[in-house]
Amino acid sequence: MATPVKLPSPTARLTFRSFSLDDLSLVHRLVGDAAVLRYLTGPPLPLDRVGPDVLEPLVAEARRMPGYGRIAVERRDLAGEAAFVGWVSLRPRVTGDRPILQWPCGEPGDPVAELGFRLVATSWGQGFATEAARAAVEHARRLGTAQVVATTMSVNTGSRRVLERLGFHHTRTVHVAWDNPNAGVEQGEAEYRLGPDDPLG
Repeated sequence: MATPVKLPSPTARLTFRSFSLDDLSLVHRLVGDAAVLRYLTGPPLPLDRVGPDVLEPLVAEARRMPGYGRIAVERRDLAGEAAFVGWVSLRPRVTGDRPILQWPCGEPGDPVAELGFRLVATSWGQGFATEAARAAVEHARRLGTAQVVATTMSVNTGSRRVLERLGFHHTRTVHVAWDNPNAGVEQGEAEYRLGPDDPLG
């Protein structure tokens, strides 16, 4: 049996690596910043909760499903913490009629994977999200994924532009009940898909 490809291929400006338990401060920049979480669920996490609530499960998931999970994105032209751009994620999903956000996690090799991406605020507006997401989709196809799906708040025009630039098709808008909804939730969640025959932009 072939060893799965574990990471997306480097791009012109970016490289990819697995997270480790030493990345606490980096992950905190993605889960502890209210600006980053504007279109995501949950309040900012304090540093002492990042390890047990996010980083440890994240590392365990990547070990259980090589090639999937959250993957660190870094700039080629910088080093240390300054290089950190954010993460991309791929999760195999079991499809259904409910919103993508509620689809259960699948297993490596399943035909559908969900794409996600999250960048630190200092990396916004430089094209890194599109570059990283494109590399993640190419990686998903190397893993044998037939269809890549993604979802974001309808009001999140930045993420929607990234998906549409890559060739994703908006398939529907759904409404999800949240305990602590973000502003704009009344406009719903926009769902996107990219099939095996769709060209990647």
